[in-house]
Amino acid sequence: MGKSLPDVGSVYRSLGQGSSWERLGCGVMDKRANVIDHLHFAPPTYSLIWIIEGSGVYYDEVGRAFPFNAGDCFHRLPGRSHSTQPDTSGGWVEWFVDCGPGLFNAFTDLGLLREEPLVWKGDGIPQEALQRFRRALSRASAHELPHLASDVMGFISRARESIQIDQVTDVIDQACIYLADASNDRLDLRLWCQQHAYNYEQFRKAFTKRMGEPPGQYRIRRRMERACSLLMVSDLSIAAVADKLGYASPYEFSAQFRRRFDMSPKQYRQINLS
Repeated sequence: MGKSLPDVGSVYRSLGQGSSWERLGCGVMDKRANVIDHLHFAPPTYSLIWIIEGSGVYYDEVGRAFPFNAGDCFHRLPGRSHSTQPDTSGGWVEWFVDCGPGLFNAFTDLGLLREEPLVWKGDGIPQEALQRFRRALSRASAHELPHLASDVMGFISRARESIQIDQVTDVIDQACIYLADASNDRLDLRLWCQQHAYNYEQFRKAFTKRMGEPPGQYRIRRRMERACSLLMVSDLSIAAVADKLGYASPYEFSAQFRRRFDMSPKQYRQINLS
């Protein structure tokens, strides 16, 4: 590897006594020899990636393509299927940080994380800070590990601050953010379209064409994905999960969950934690 590139190597450390996916990770990966990186991959954890060298394409679960180059960032969302493929010149080198679904949910609740944009232009790679974090992660005692979560939060916060306004101006991308993030609100898409000077019927057709499903179904799917994550990684009651996701009652939540997965939230939790 060239002198200007950091040493390849990754460190992963488990947090607590729960799922093995509740962890912190950091490292450098050399993917320049890859023909394909990930294909229809739904990761169990969250990863933030900085491209040091090379380029590729990120495909989301409905086939939208997002090219990325050296200096760009992208992220992998837990439970969200996607593919990443090198361009014809071959692969890339990346820095990454990784955290489990519990921390991902906490960072999302704090407003530090949003799904869109999936790929964005970075504002410099904090290589020295990443080097220090990787060393600290490898050396930390079990008692010290939880304190390193704040470093991951800092990396995410700084990376997301680099997103330029013009990268999120597309109305469909804005709608995805609105539908996915406003869990505690009763959504009024007609009003939202009016506020954005967009005809509702035109918006609905454009959204369905781009995302492969109507806004209402997209909203349900995102809530159900969030519900599955909460049921697996938290000890919240079914009623608390329903309230957190903005349902009027746990009965409404349980009925929609059963329609989608053919089992109750309680059964889903028992199966996945057994």
